[in-house]
Amino acid sequence: MKVQKLPLFNLLFLFSLGYIYFFIFSPTLPMLSEHFQVSVGEAQLTMTIFLLGFAISQLIYAPIANAFGRKKAIYFGCILAILGALMALYAYKINAFTFFLTARLIMAFGACVGTVLVYTMIADVYNLKHRKIKIIYLTLMLAVMNNVAVFIGGFLLDYLGVNWIFYFLILYAVLVLISSYFLPETAEEINIKHLRIEVFCKKYLVALKDPRIFIFGLISGFMAASIISFATVAPFIMMNQMKMSATDYGTWMLVTSIGLLVGSLFARFLAGKLSDFNTIVIFSICAVVSVFVMFLVFVFGFINPYTLFFPVTVYYIFIIIIFPNSAAMAIEHAVDKATSSSAFAFVYLMLATLTLFVMNILHEKRAFAIPLNFLVFMCAIAILLVIAKGAKCDRKKT
Repeated sequence: MKVQKLPLFNLLFLFSLGYIYFFIFSPTLPMLSEHFQVSVGEAQLTMTIFLLGFAISQLIYAPIANAFGRKKAIYFGCILAILGALMALYAYKINAFTFFLTARLIMAFGACVGTVLVYTMIADVYNLKHRKIKIIYLTLMLAVMNNVAVFIGGFLLDYLGVNWIFYFLILYAVLVLISSYFLPETAEEINIKHLRIEVFCKKYLVALKDPRIFIFGLISGFMAASIISFATVAPFIMMNQMKMSATDYGTWMLVTSIGLLVGSLFARFLAGKLSDFNTIVIFSICAVVSVFVMFLVFVFGFINPYTLFFPVTVYYIFIIIIFPNSAAMAIEHAVDKATSSSAFAFVYLMLATLTLFVMNILHEKRAFAIPLNFLVFMCAIAILLVIAKGAKCDRKKT
């Protein structure tokens, strides 16, 4: 019997798992650098390695979900996330940085199941119009939970100690596992043949050759890179240069949630009123203007928490409107929803990973790095939109 709808709360809870596991460590970066006696760039590897695992594992869960069903794949991912958190806790206690990086990789392999399977289950059940609305709700969850995770991480670090961050992650994954039990199975066909290497390699090659998945995956990747780059640079600016506590940093990060929240609600209001492509173009222009204003404010020497976080909040309003439209266009014409969703997520997360890796190499932690990064990302998006127009990816399939 075909599933007619999915319980929204359970979907949102599952979707948040990977982002909680990633962003909760943002306030700990200066402390991890000191604890493990490693450089700032090496401390940021804890974020980069997580993103790398997050990206690669996008390709793993589609064949698992097609072979054993969506729900069993979710159970497997949650258990793996718990195991990774336990390993990270042990690595921290014995002061083993390499083992800690390995644990972060395993955490990523497990926690990413939420991102892959929620997109897949939505694509299984809903048509394009309702799919985009659900993606907007997911974006809204992302808006809230990312910065809530940063706040929780800062609070736990300041008042209870870093160990409690690991305890929190373990508990969170257990609750997601329990919640996922109440989700319906949405796979129409479950067959072990999907685990054959030649089968899923062929499917991914077909998906990655689709210009929509590749182009809109890259656009989404640059937007993800904006949020991730800010989360990795801002703690050093706030805590090392402005001498604020981890809790203060987490509290200021909550301010940017307002932008993500407003943008998500506005995206819901715009659904169906503009074409997806025109929405991306219009709000990309708005984002460029907001970043340019932030850059000018910094040029004139006004660098403080207000001039840092308020312009970023406005910028987030615009990019969070772009994301659901980009994601919807990427898999609009896909036949194999699981593979296409995974290929799309792989493209945008791998680009975000590469961007973060380059930032680690450049090791730029001055406030000017933030608007400059944003401008580079938006220029790249503008080029991709021109390419998409030329490849006729802005048109609906007839």
